[in-house]
Amino acid sequence: VATPTAAPSAAAATPTGAAAGAPGNPPSGASEPIPGNGSASLSFELSGDSWVEIYGADGTRQFQALLHAGDRRALYGRGPWRVLLGKADHVKVLVDGRALAPGEQFRKGETAFYHVDARGNVY
Repeated sequence: VATPTAAPSAAAATPTGAAAGAPGNPPSGASEPIPGNGSASLSFELSGDSWVEIYGADGTRQFQALLHAGDRRALYGRGPWRVLLGKADHVKVLVDGRALAPGEQFRKGETAFYHVDARGNVY
């Protein structure tokens, strides 16, 4: 289960999942996964407004928010995650700091929908 953390921003977010600091979850505001627990970071950097919605491997919604230019968010967990982006061109998605480049097959108009594992494989 992932725990969202936020860079300073006024954007509203609706996190769900286990409490911060619970086993396997970094404390609230942590900037890196807890070493040795097998977790990875899934993060977002926004260049414009976009809806971002993330689901965990068990299908539970872990994060949803309308984010704005300059916003950054990070989730930590083992993946895989299901990613839905409203305006995909406005969102840079990273796994452990490495940018993802999902192909056009994951796009429909301005939106993107795909799965990503903790190694950054998109499917």
